[in-house]
Amino acid sequence: MTTNRMGLEQTLSDEQVKELGETLRSWQDGYDPIDDKEQYQLFANTMTALNELLARRDASRKPVADVVAWNKPGEERKCDIRWRRFNVAPGPLFAAPPLQAVPTGWKLVPIEPTENMVVEGFESEPDSFFSNSDEWEAYKAMSGCQQAAHKAKLCWAAMIAAAPSIKNEP
Repeated sequence: MTTNRMGLEQTLSDEQVKELGETLRSWQDGYDPIDDKEQYQLFANTMTALNELLARRDASRKPVADVVAWNKPGEERKCDIRWRRFNVAPGPLFAAPPLQAVPTGWKLVPIEPTENMVVEGFESEPDSFFSNSDEWEAYKAMSGCQQAAHKAKLCWAAMIAAAPSIKNEP
């Protein structure tokens, strides 16, 4: 295990990440993009994430500016930043690229569900007294596995809707 320039531990070397990507690519070939769409897409998404990781690691190795000594009478600062490229617009300098915002259609949720989330999840199950008649009839017509999957989707949707929001999340 090594530590990168930003103080983060790297458990996999760049070569190991590349080898993992190649292994995933060869495994992906065993799945049909139509018949095994979920597995095929899982491999594609994972390879995209590995490529992004490698690109971020590469970018973090390239300095964008140099810190230089600064000693000008009347100024308190002792250093200054000198850009290595001159075609850069002024702006904040981050130690690491800013994290991506929450993608549309996603929501941050607590690792452990709140009591309200659990209650809403349990109460989302179809019921002959509380569900409208069309929904209840459609539910009764489903097989046992379809009913279980439907209940899981309803539970998930209710729990996500009941999850507390973060200020900058839509």
